[in-house]
Amino acid sequence: MQIEFQAIFADSNWYFPARIFSVTISTKTENMNQILKIYLRTFLFSLALIGIIPPIAEFCFFGTLPSARGILFDIVLVAVIAFVLTIAHVWGVWNAVRASGRSGEMPDFEARQTLEINVGKTPTQIFEQLRNALQPLKWQLLAFDKATGLIKCETSPMMSNGETVTISVEPVAEKQSKVRVVSEPIHLINLAFFNLYALDFGKNRRNINLVERIVNA
Repeated sequence: MQIEFQAIFADSNWYFPARIFSVTISTKTENMNQILKIYLRTFLFSLALIGIIPPIAEFCFFGTLPSARGILFDIVLVAVIAFVLTIAHVWGVWNAVRASGRSGEMPDFEARQTLEINVGKTPTQIFEQLRNALQPLKWQLLAFDKATGLIKCETSPMMSNGETVTISVEPVAEKQSKVRVVSEPIHLINLAFFNLYALDFGKNRRNINLVERIVNA
């Protein structure tokens, strides 16, 4: 699927021709479906918070219900809020992918992000690199097991519940290891469809980028 935006701007000077600026965004159909699902989840979650819970509370406490116009306004407001949040999330993930040097890669826009790479180092070398690099980040280390090749951390940012980052390392050849990284939001309430933490604005992708830079250093 290809979406093209084109704008024509006439120059103020008569001897310059009109200038045409166009931006073409190519994306796969499955990515568009993914974005639509994220928008739908965000819309329904926001609708529950803004359009359903307050009227129910109003009815329970005051015995009144909002007017049809008020309900319509709430739905439109929620639709706009969900659209803005979804676009911000998609833009954040896209920028995180570009920052990783994979500008040609079609991103996975879900909050849960995974990466699997081969690194020309032994698992012991990778473990030591990660131990030294992750300590200053103040990530909470939940597991650090060289025997099983597992590292598990939790981030603790101020503006969210944080993320769980799971790193598995296994040898594939002499001085060659496979590293798999999974970063996903920490859910206080695990409601798969109505979870607002489907939006992370690229934070989990940035976690993966960080681990990739560390092991490739």
